[in-house]
Amino acid sequence: MKTRTHPDRSFEFYFPDVDTLLLVENSDDQVWIRATKDTFTERRKLHFLHTLAAEGFVPDRCQWISSFDASWLPVHWAVDASWVRIGEAVSSSSSADVKTGQAGPDF
Repeated sequence: MKTRTHPDRSFEFYFPDVDTLLLVENSDDQVWIRATKDTFTERRKLHFLHTLAAEGFVPDRCQWISSFDASWLPVHWAVDASWVRIGEAVSSSSSADVKTGQAGPDF
């Protein structure tokens, strides 16, 4: 798992085993966890949340949450990749390939 920090109390985590990025956004009364793919089981979601709380990324009270089912919870999990931004080098390279009509590498 790799972590990247943002100044606005949000954190990015990458899980290579399931090729999934997570964005954790922590405000005063809510925690949003946005996943790029629906690859986490309920058990893994809870384990991740409890680890975040134990390490100080989210409030301690999140350690005691046992399910994401209740709508009144201060924690929300969503599958949402809209926050992911493609790096400038990647998008420049892709644009150049499109303009010249060249295809990328064969995989």
